[in-house]
Amino acid sequence: MAKKRNRITFQCTECGHPVGMSELNPPKDDEVISCHGCGHEFGTYGEVRGAVIEMARDETDTVIEQTFGKRPG
Repeated sequence: MAKKRNRITFQCTECGHPVGMSELNPPKDDEVISCHGCGHEFGTYGEVRGAVIEMARDETDTVIEQTFGKRPG
């Protein structure tokens, strides 16, 4: 996923076509995000956003663990 001039873009997992959306005018949480190349549906914007946030948290935890060791209980 890349961020470029207030746009979030990623490649379709089915056809590789770029999929993008504007941060300045994001879709509503219940709008379905789909590829304009092949029509593959990724889910609602709310679901996609939640998944991206969870992936970022997991990646952050991994980097912290690799750098400082495991967090205490």
